[in-house]
Amino acid sequence: MLMVSAGLFSSELSAEEEVLSACARAIWKAGGVPLLLPPVNDEKLMAATLGRVSGWLLSGLHEGGGERKGGEMLMHFGLQQAIKKGLPILACGRACEFLASFWGITVDKRLPETVFEHQQTLTKTQPFHPIALQKESWLEACLGLGQLMVNSMHKPECWLGNEHASIAAKALDGTTEAIEGRKGKVVGLRWNPEFLLESVPCQALIFRNFISLARQYRR
Repeated sequence: MLMVSAGLFSSELSAEEEVLSACARAIWKAGGVPLLLPPVNDEKLMAATLGRVSGWLLSGLHEGGGERKGGEMLMHFGLQQAIKKGLPILACGRACEFLASFWGITVDKRLPETVFEHQQTLTKTQPFHPIALQKESWLEACLGLGQLMVNSMHKPECWLGNEHASIAAKALDGTTEAIEGRKGKVVGLRWNPEFLLESVPCQALIFRNFISLARQYRR
């Protein structure tokens, strides 16, 4: 059983529900059982849920309302507890930015000479540009591909790896697209693979391999 949460409180409930539904469906299709965590600011509920599940899929975050700060504190608490337990974590979309902030990852101010658009106008169910998977990364191991087509709804930023995390994938202009923890199985994707299962079927391997990590965690 894997916990699926949207992270922060949101004023865009319809958008948040769409992401949650897509993530839960992706887990189900990959052979897992999703457990939806409602966006409530309750550390006891978070800790109790983390104790019952075998993995955590942290889905895309939306701009929050008045309770956003409380939601951030809860997610920070949850990540501390989950990483301490060695729980497999997959953060997708804007949740990857939260994970990067949690790890203290900084932005390289030296932008490459060529930077292309990363805010797609196409529907998120369609791929927008290719990324290059870094060698010896978990992503390369589970996908077996040098490049992968992804959707894109973020700023063109180049992040700097640190003692907590390494860069696992980049766009062809150098923009960071994925990060991985140096300890444990914690992966952050700046795209939303849950919306690409039909247009880019190999994205399903991300969820299948994540579920394999979750099964190993309980052994």
